[in-house]
Amino acid sequence: MDVLNKINRVYVADLDRQIAKYEELAKLQYQFFQSTLNILDLNKHNATVKRITELKMERSLRLLRLSSDMLSDLENSDKNKRYPF
Repeated sequence: MDVLNKINRVYVADLDRQIAKYEELAKLQYQFFQSTLNILDLNKHNATVKRITELKMERSLRLLRLSSDMLSDLENSDKNKRYPF
């Protein structure tokens, strides 16, 4: 039973650490932007927020155990749907 529990666990601690670091960076970048009001600093902050979103999505996919093949099938099925309204 111990072996099955280990197999069923999904490792996301690496992503959690990255997300935490990027969230702290985004917070500091936004504070810096507020002090300078420079559009370049805001763009850096927005890029960091985008990266955080990507990492969170990757974490969710890992937890759901979706492969890239499954994702492409999902995207194709959405394109083929026809809504009557």
